[in-house]
Amino acid sequence: MFYDPIPRHFISYSATDQKTVRELRGQYDGILVPGTVAAFQREGTAGFVLSMSSSETRPPYVIDPRFPLFQQQLPKVKRSHSELAKLLGDESLACADTWPSPKDFSDERTTALASSWVKFNLQYRDKQSAKFDKYAKRLGKQLDIAEASGPQRILAPYFCVSGLDDPWWEKSVALYEASLKACDEKLNVTRVLAADSPTALHHLINETATGDVCIWVSRLNELTTTAQQLSDYGLAIRELKDSNRRSFALYGGFFSVLLSAVGLGGASHGIGYGEARDWRELPRSGPPPSRYYLGTVHRYVSHDDAHQLWLHNRHLVGDGSDPPPINLHYHDLMLHSVQARSEEITNYSGLDLQSSIDRLRSEQQTFLHRLNHNSPSRLVHRIGTRTVGHLETWLEALEELKRYSKI
Repeated sequence: MFYDPIPRHFISYSATDQKTVRELRGQYDGILVPGTVAAFQREGTAGFVLSMSSSETRPPYVIDPRFPLFQQQLPKVKRSHSELAKLLGDESLACADTWPSPKDFSDERTTALASSWVKFNLQYRDKQSAKFDKYAKRLGKQLDIAEASGPQRILAPYFCVSGLDDPWWEKSVALYEASLKACDEKLNVTRVLAADSPTALHHLINETATGDVCIWVSRLNELTTTAQQLSDYGLAIRELKDSNRRSFALYGGFFSVLLSAVGLGGASHGIGYGEARDWRELPRSGPPPSRYYLGTVHRYVSHDDAHQLWLHNRHLVGDGSDPPPINLHYHDLMLHSVQARSEEITNYSGLDLQSSIDRLRSEQQTFLHRLNHNSPSRLVHRIGTRTVGHLETWLEALEELKRYSKI
């Protein structure tokens, strides 16, 4: 999960993504399995990731405990919530009646929860292998369960907090420390720092002086977050690098790729969505919307908007050889999104901050030049202007990061 100098590219798994994950072997570095999926679809998910881990590419995988689910009154207790609570040995966690309190998590309870989670991870390869042969067959390979790997590391259960004075922080620390004690093997137990703002993340980083970390700033939508907030986020990551600590973002889009220049070791995202997440569980679910990843400006746009841009100038969408976006079916769009991110990582890996700024500025200017060439219709001009606007915010954030780097 943490390697230098190339940022790691993990994709978040769901059962509907299996075909995409199989077909794109070699174009991502690892798989992040949500704890809710690992619990609810236990045998199927395990059979899939274990078969993948024994295949020729052997992508590592990590299971995210998704524990902030249980620091809220759930709008609706889904089967995946109750199954995760059951896996943790504490079915009362999945609550739709009252808001939990930090006081509800005694030392005894946090110790038991951490022990259950560590045990689940340590025994994952051996206890969850019932459907290994089924998924190995789908890979078209003769695979041996003995070659399968367990999780690359254990992500300790965690809460999302607003700062050091948030009472949930003390409980998050307790869960991490209990996980360390419960793991008497060599598998790495990694702390997750989940915060509701970049400023809060910075405080948590200063409070935890050692060790690699996974980070998550709730609701950090890279397309709508202000330049100042994005800059603050980058400064928090640089703080980790300056103290010789490695970091990985549980959620991130292309701006997270840019932050490899200040030390971010990689990020995860869903296939076709999932570049940001609110720690609060929202009362909706289902597959991601049908969107097109527009690599020329590093963001998703609607299917129709992408096609309008393609009709005006094919180079607004890609290198000119791309098929009409409107012709791509759902699975094609999912494949395209992961391939585009893989290409972005290749193109920007190893660049320092100034080189990243220069490259991104050039891409912005090229897009605008192509947009305004040959008198675009009002519709196309409106779509293009709206589509490219976030790049100026990103450039402003990167320039601010550069100024701080010189202080």
